[in-house]
Parts: sequence; structure tokens; C-alpha cells
Amino acid sequence: MEKKIEIANKIETMIKNEEKHLDWLQSNNAPQEFIELSRWHIVHYNERLKEYRESAPTPQKEWKTFFIEIDWNGYTTREIVQFESMEIAERNYNSAISITEVEIDVKPVNSNN
Repeated sequence: MEKKIEIANKIETMIKNEEKHLDWLQSNNAPQEFIELSRWHIVHYNERLKEYRESAPTPQKEWKTFFIEIDWNGYTTREIVQFESMEIAERNYNSAISITEVEIDVKPVNSNN
């Protein structure tokens, strides 16, 4: 995966360089065939970049589980939720009585994937 990311970064650099080259060609009244060829390269590099990005696997998110106590107009509720971090849990439950990270093994019962 790291190799594909490295290649994608290089292709992005090539696109930026070719865009600068195209600007230079246009501002210096280069022959139209050179301008068109430069445009073709930009399209080509963008297509390659898209292919690399689509083929790279997406990293799995690390979920953390939180036990949250909430006061709703005089009565207390408890919820178990999952977020990527305590900061996100606190942001989403900013008026919670308490937020505690817990360890619970959550597994899907049925999966339609």
C-alpha cells in the first residue's frame, strides 16, 4: 500500500509540473500541437492517479467504545457508542454526565457485505 501512495504522490507532482509547463507554453505562444500534447499529458496523468487511488485499500478504522451517561431533563440515560477517539465522543456528547472508555467486543450478527 505504501508503494501505491508513493507512486500516487509522484503522479501528483508530475501533474503539477505539467500544468506549469502548459502555462509556460500558453504564455509563450508555443505551437498549438505542443499545447494540446501538454493537455493530453495532464488528462493522462489524472487518469493514472485515479486508478492508483481506486486500487489502494482503505485503512480500517480503529473504533473505541464509550459508556456515556446523559441527563435528559431530569432523567438519566446510558448509552454505549463507538467513536474513533475520546475527543470525538466528548464533542458529540458535550453535556454528558460522564464518558468512560470501555472494552466491549462488538461483532455483527448478520452481515450483508
